[in-house]
Amino acid sequence: MLSGTKRSWEPVGDRDSVIKFGLFAADVRTGELSKNGIRIRLADQPFRILVALLRNPGELVTREELRQILWGDDVAGDFEQGLNRSVNKVREALCDTAVNPRYVETLPGRGYRFIGPIEAEAPPVVESQPSHIRWKWILAVVGLSVAAGAFLALRWTQPSVPSAHWRKLTTDNYSKVPPVLTDGSRLYFLAGYRGEQFIAQLPASGGLPMKLPITLPGPDCTLHDLSPDGEELLLTATSTSGRTKLWPLWSLRIGDGTARRVGSVLATSAAFSPDGTQIAFSTESELYIAPRNGAPAQRVIELRDSFVDSVSWSRSDDHLRFSRRDPLSGQASAWEVRTDGSRLRRLAPEWDAPTFVPAGWALEGKLGLLSSGGNFWAMPEPSLFQPGPRQPTKLTTDEPEFSSYVRSQGGAKFHAIGIDRLGELQSFDMTSKTWVPVLDGISAEQAEYARDGRRIAYVSYPQRSLWVRQSDGTRPIQFTSPPMVPLLPRWSPDGHNIAFSAQEAPDKPMRTYIVDTDTGAMRLAVPSDAGSQSDPTWSPDGRKLMFGVSASSARENVYLRLADLQTGKVSKFDGSDGLFSPRWSPDGTMVAALRLIGTRNLMLYRFEDRKWVQLSDLQCRWPVWSPDGKSIFYLARNHLMRYDVSRNKTEIVSDLPVGELGGFLHGIGMSNYGSPLRTLDHNSPQVYELEFAQR
Repeated sequence: MLSGTKRSWEPVGDRDSVIKFGLFAADVRTGELSKNGIRIRLADQPFRILVALLRNPGELVTREELRQILWGDDVAGDFEQGLNRSVNKVREALCDTAVNPRYVETLPGRGYRFIGPIEAEAPPVVESQPSHIRWKWILAVVGLSVAAGAFLALRWTQPSVPSAHWRKLTTDNYSKVPPVLTDGSRLYFLAGYRGEQFIAQLPASGGLPMKLPITLPGPDCTLHDLSPDGEELLLTATSTSGRTKLWPLWSLRIGDGTARRVGSVLATSAAFSPDGTQIAFSTESELYIAPRNGAPAQRVIELRDSFVDSVSWSRSDDHLRFSRRDPLSGQASAWEVRTDGSRLRRLAPEWDAPTFVPAGWALEGKLGLLSSGGNFWAMPEPSLFQPGPRQPTKLTTDEPEFSSYVRSQGGAKFHAIGIDRLGELQSFDMTSKTWVPVLDGISAEQAEYARDGRRIAYVSYPQRSLWVRQSDGTRPIQFTSPPMVPLLPRWSPDGHNIAFSAQEAPDKPMRTYIVDTDTGAMRLAVPSDAGSQSDPTWSPDGRKLMFGVSASSARENVYLRLADLQTGKVSKFDGSDGLFSPRWSPDGTMVAALRLIGTRNLMLYRFEDRKWVQLSDLQCRWPVWSPDGKSIFYLARNHLMRYDVSRNKTEIVSDLPVGELGGFLHGIGMSNYGSPLRTLDHNSPQVYELEFAQR
């Protein structure tokens, strides 16, 4: 910040009404952000932060100044989390990261600085015209220009997508499985409670779901569609067909509860045609259309080396949309084909989302819906004036996380299952044998205290950002932001650095980073050519890191790596073939690890003996050392277990019933005083209504 320099927060005439930087442009007057001319949704508060940074490029804008911009003097209490969320939204909109920023740089504990190139768009200079030019020629030229401009604008301008607002319709404790189907006045979906699965009915206005008195045709069903007349449900039920992902298709009458097989159809997904006379369904790699009465089906297309799912009809009755998943990578994309098998094409071919699936239509078929990463996106359908591919516009804002599978009747509303993600950080009281809240039950996971107990590191849930606080909960500092996903933060022995695994983006490889918690400086800890990197653990002197591969990695070349942080040299750790998830003991004399291939047994290496010993025959997870190095805590068979190293004895510490462990990783951590840490699951699936704003 420059002393004595007046800050520029507000618009100054027209000179900075549009601020261009890279591929982006921020229109200060309309409050809109665009990329290559395509509007990007960004809420008011994040946009105001972006403008403040753009107007002061290269300068520190303090957190206090940003607080004044957003709330003035009206805010009371802790504004930190609200400010952090807004900055994260700015980074998401700009596809930026805190680790390798291109636009917004974090100055830990101080504020932010815009570091990208900026080009202010000046107002056009209008030259005076010679007075002898005849007005009819002026009008003719203007008329032609307006006509040409209008045509080009209609043809090439991305139509703006209206904003969508969501409303929660339920607050019950039932489990819920998408999709949510509606006849306009009632909603239908599969629900469960205490092991029983049933079809639930809910008024369109919301309330308490009611169980329909209908017997399902199998113990495990999947709902697919509701007939246009609102009388029949399409569903599949598990069977002994011998095909792992193909199940018998059933039609279930809502009025009397009678069920009938749809011919001999085995399917992964199914949908009624808009007129209700036909059913489209997918098998593992094919699409078919069959008459509603179950007569023989006609194949539309075969897509080998793909898994086909989530089929739906266009409102024009001549196209099918479906998801196409690569069985090796697991990544999916949305596709469209005509019902005669022609004109196969990928939707949003230039979109860089790693996985997205079709989710129906809205606004009478003018908008196509897509789902990716727990969010809904809208894409205008091609027309005479907008024939080319369109980039999707994000409709929802990460919270809640929505199911990917919806059915839309094409109007201004659609419905989905949203997960209200919430956890409670707890520690296990070894005396009372009970779990008690930590930091007032903050929603966090993967927590670990520094050895001196003064600070705690954790990953926020569900935001997935790395944070550090004082052990009394004060002075929160955020070190990472989405799309980076930090995992398994580990304090260095001196309590100044944290090593963690992370992906900069979902399609990037797992790498190991070190962040200096005093300065916020972050760097790669291990050379990028060291392969997949996960589960870093410090040597007692802080000079080395041991790490393994991620549990989802290929099974070849699985062993523990040892990295010298001073030289950058990476070597194979002695006799560690097939092992991952290492944990160095506090005194440095032992290493605990898990087998990755086969049963995940707990293994122990003693440097004195130079050999590995199996400690448990059980399938184990999440080993952590006690601070005194005398015990290893781990998870096995829904129990928290402890292995006493000196006595070579294993005991059950606490039961952990299915569904109790929360967070994304369902793991445990360790406090500096020897109490295990966990995240208690408070997730809640609920029915939401999403409605487009009226224009």
